[in-house]
Amino acid sequence: VSQSRYSAYLRCGSLTISGPASGTLTTGVGVGLNLYVHDNMSIASTGVSYTNSGGTIILSGSTSGKTITPNGNGIYTNININGIGSSWTLGGNLDMGSGNVGLTLTAGSFSLGTYNLSTPSISSTGILERSINFGSGTTTIVSSTAGIDFGTTEASRTAFTCTAGTSQITHSAYPVGADITYNLNNQTLYNLSLTSATASNNFFVFNGANTFNNFSVTGVSSNMRHITFSGNQTRNGIVTGKQW
Repeated sequence: VSQSRYSAYLRCGSLTISGPASGTLTTGVGVGLNLYVHDNMSIASTGVSYTNSGGTIILSGSTSGKTITPNGNGIYTNININGIGSSWTLGGNLDMGSGNVGLTLTAGSFSLGTYNLSTPSISSTGILERSINFGSGTTTIVSSTAGIDFGTTEASRTAFTCTAGTSQITHSAYPVGADITYNLNNQTLYNLSLTSATASNNFFVFNGANTFNNFSVTGVSSNMRHITFSGNQTRNGIVTGKQW
């Protein structure tokens, strides 16, 4: 592990966090700090608690075949895949909690494989080459203020590849205080569900001409009509919901 004297970051090759012989190791990345990981990252299945300390884990490097393996631990902090030419794959289910954090894809590729992801938000904008593969697992968005942001410009779309796989994407919270915007930027997702037991007077807003396999809406029947689309949407399977 190396630390810059003049910048607030730590940098390492591979990172393995093991639990102590007894008790629990509580760890995290502090406010304003960046932890750069250039190779595989793994957290022990017991004895480790990863807290939201306000910092960011940056999965970097420039080669393929890297994995992030939580082993059942939550990683409650921002995660940014940012390495030109890098390729990262989940090696287990990833729970990022419900705080003010999110998953960002700046450069490189990220694949969920067969595993599940729970995160307050997903963002991938800019002009660097990047790709995401949702695989065959379930991605759950748990934020009441944010959704998925793949940008709104042609330049951002040209540099980005989204592979839907056979995944299920579920937004389990409803808008509170403001609309939740999905900037999908003319991409294809497989199954998308908006589901919550919480009433809301705000809207889900979907920008772009997007494609879905199944699109479903469930939950509080009196509030399920609060969805707007800015472009034509294509669905290959079924659309289900209440009060369209």
